[in-house]
Amino acid sequence: RDVVDELTSAVQDLKNLHEEMEEARVQRVPENPGAQAEGNEDEEDLGGIKVSRALLLLLDIGAAKSPTVYARELLRLVFSAEELVGKSITGKQSNAHKDKPAKPRLDPVRVNAVISYTCKKFKLLKEGPVRTSLSSLLNKEANKEKSCD
Repeated sequence: RDVVDELTSAVQDLKNLHEEMEEARVQRVPENPGAQAEGNEDEEDLGGIKVSRALLLLLDIGAAKSPTVYARELLRLVFSAEELVGKSITGKQSNAHKDKPAKPRLDPVRVNAVISYTCKKFKLLKEGPVRTSLSSLLNKEANKEKSCD
């Protein structure tokens, strides 16, 4: 009986954390990082942007055990789903699809903050794998949109 009560309590705690995370996703960092209120102790400065410490803690205890998965989840916190669709990390022409126009670039301040914070957290010397993973995420998001049309 005690085990059932503990599990019920744990499930409720997870539901509450999920609700908090969804609310925080709605309250994203503004396009202009300088517009963010200064001195908020509940937020971590990632290098030009601020993210809720509670959300970073959720990432730390969540499934994001590798740098690339962590960076993808952090990118989803910093950008809305709408902002990610049809965008790229660099805004440059694809070597594989020279016949197609270049996709618009995501806000470089926020992208670089996600990449540098992830590299610092995981003590990575090279950004390449993280950048590649984020580019792949954006391509998959774009392909999801195409398949829904």
